[in-house]
Amino acid sequence: MHDTITIQRLEWRGSNKSVSNFKYKAFISYSHADSARAEWLLKSLEAYKIPSNLIGRATEHGPVPERLAPIFRDRDELPAAGRMTERLFDALHSSEFMIVLCSPKAAQSKLVNREIAEFKSKRDDGHILGLIVDGIPFSDDPSRECFPDALLHNFHTDGVKAGLSAEGLAADIRPEADGKRMGLMKIIAGMLGVGLNDLVQRDEKRRQQRLAIGSLAAMASLLVMGGLTFNAIDAREAAEQAAQTAQAKSTEAEQRLVENEQLTHFMMNNVYEELLAIGSLDSLEVITNEILAYYQKRDIASLNEKQMTSLTGARLRLGQMLDRRGDSERAERIFEETLKLSRGFYARQPESGFAMHRLSTNLFFTGYLADRQGRLDRAETDYRERLKLVRSAMDMRIKPPFVRADWKPHWQDNPQVFWQEKIADSEATLTRLMAGPRRKPEQAIRYGKSSVAMRELLAARSNDNKQAFINLGSSYQYLGDAYLRAGMLAEARENYTKRLAIFETLISKEPNNYRVQRRLFLSWANMAKLHAVRGNISPTLTLYEKITAGFDLLVAKDPKNTLWLSDSAQTYTHYGELAFRTGQISVAKAAAKKARSQIDVSLARDNTRPGRRLTSHRLKLLEARLSHLNGESDLARSNLRNLIVAYSDESDAFKIGNGVLSHISEIYLLLGDIIADDRSGVSARKHGEAVVEILTSALGTISLKAKNNLARAYRGLGQMEKSEALVAELEEAGFSYDTPPLKR
Repeated sequence: MHDTITIQRLEWRGSNKSVSNFKYKAFISYSHADSARAEWLLKSLEAYKIPSNLIGRATEHGPVPERLAPIFRDRDELPAAGRMTERLFDALHSSEFMIVLCSPKAAQSKLVNREIAEFKSKRDDGHILGLIVDGIPFSDDPSRECFPDALLHNFHTDGVKAGLSAEGLAADIRPEADGKRMGLMKIIAGMLGVGLNDLVQRDEKRRQQRLAIGSLAAMASLLVMGGLTFNAIDAREAAEQAAQTAQAKSTEAEQRLVENEQLTHFMMNNVYEELLAIGSLDSLEVITNEILAYYQKRDIASLNEKQMTSLTGARLRLGQMLDRRGDSERAERIFEETLKLSRGFYARQPESGFAMHRLSTNLFFTGYLADRQGRLDRAETDYRERLKLVRSAMDMRIKPPFVRADWKPHWQDNPQVFWQEKIADSEATLTRLMAGPRRKPEQAIRYGKSSVAMRELLAARSNDNKQAFINLGSSYQYLGDAYLRAGMLAEARENYTKRLAIFETLISKEPNNYRVQRRLFLSWANMAKLHAVRGNISPTLTLYEKITAGFDLLVAKDPKNTLWLSDSAQTYTHYGELAFRTGQISVAKAAAKKARSQIDVSLARDNTRPGRRLTSHRLKLLEARLSHLNGESDLARSNLRNLIVAYSDESDAFKIGNGVLSHISEIYLLLGDIIADDRSGVSARKHGEAVVEILTSALGTISLKAKNNLARAYRGLGQMEKSEALVAELEEAGFSYDTPPLKR
């Protein structure tokens, strides 16, 4: 059996003029097996509101109408006989477009093929819109082929095949392809004759508005229910002398508490993640503060485990939001205060999955912030305690703290698998710490390989859950960093490439997810870093052009997001350094100017992050290079000496941070070069000796770039044997030996 749906003639509201010469806008053809998808498409087209800025626009299909409705349906009116009726012919001939739901059942349907052939005998292929709902396009297996044979061929007016057709096969609502939302947008764009971006951008704006409105409504509901809850509790306490009334009030209070907990959980997870994805930090702050205000009216000692989880979770969310805003000092206070609550919660209920999960999450945030602020001993202590805690939870088979939900991976339901993910995450954070500031790549690689192996298994079992692959991408990142620190460039590239593939796939499905965009840009930065150390300059420059353009969009989206702003400043600094070394001085100057404007704002908001201060220092080094090149040697020398003073004033934690050793050694090397140009050889030699002292006394394994600077220093001091030994080691690793920077 086969069903058809036709979309009736569209008219301007308030006018009798039709927008086209056709009775129907579209004719939907589909197999009865795909009727549910046809109903979805029908309702989606009927409900879709065309953006006001597009209505009336002239297109190749005529002016854009106001709505894609009303919709005429003739499913129940068609006879059961297999032949086409007059009514069906009339609908076909009077339709401007045909939409074919492509699936194996449709491909095998004689009636679907006859409809397509009849329509194509009157209309060109550009008016047929294919929508893949199941199966595989151009499959070698006929049972899985989704395209009806008639769709793949042109026809003469007499219905005889006339050759292959290549148009009208764009939209694909399968999850691994466009997905429902993007597939629908493509169909609508094709019917209206407008660009896909015109619809997607408008649709995304609407989605954000709906989310914001829904968030406010949910918050209002939370406050109302909160008030009802407290009234019910007060009434219950006042009703001790009336047992029946007290029982009624008690039941009502319990129900209200359950409702509040469910709403709070939804707000702090589903809504929070959505708002974070679209970069709306203002809305996040409002939601979090409202939830905290609700809990501040309660006696903490009276909260059950779910309520304690919600309270501490909201506090951690607030700290995370403040940290993103650049207020790390307040974030640190909130994380530390919450850690006391989490430890007390765990002490009271040591076998509660809620308590163990909350404490482990809290330890991540305190460790993370300490890590970023250069308090490495504290960071390692918290990270290791967290790993020990989640391992014990898995060994004890503690029940996971959450019920399964669509926005979480499948492993929530399985105690062992749930805690395996937490173990993998704990190992990933230790990988980053040990490979970076701790400079212990061997330890880092062990943790990293374990984390990657676990997350690869979890991702394979996750039914394509997005978060599972984001988690795996993080593990690839940190293991790649560990291999790079160890000088194992091939292994680093393998992991960076796998990470990049994940975020390229995710962004193709969610082009407006800003969190995924940032991870994609940072993945490109990994590849640029590898190209740079191998001496592949052209692809490095191309990547930095893409990355800087990407961060420009993020910063424009939310200028208050200090994380994005400092990421952008760091990227522009790298871009400027590379442009300088390749002689593109105007590009280097422009990049340095942009980076300076961004990093100054970032530091004004929050100067506690060593990474941000390092970006500023590196930028000053680039500015000194540009001054020297411009003939301003005195200014360059002065700025370099100020940098050395600034470095000496930094904390010990800063001095062991990622990239610091190579940076300070470059300062001394450039200053030595300038002094050598001025023929002050003795002073220049002292700066070379300073580089040797700094790099040979450093704990752990120094980076390839730092080894390169050490080789340059040995060469400047005339210690050629040591220099050549380092150069050979670098070449064996695949590092392209870096010549001194361009000089005047």
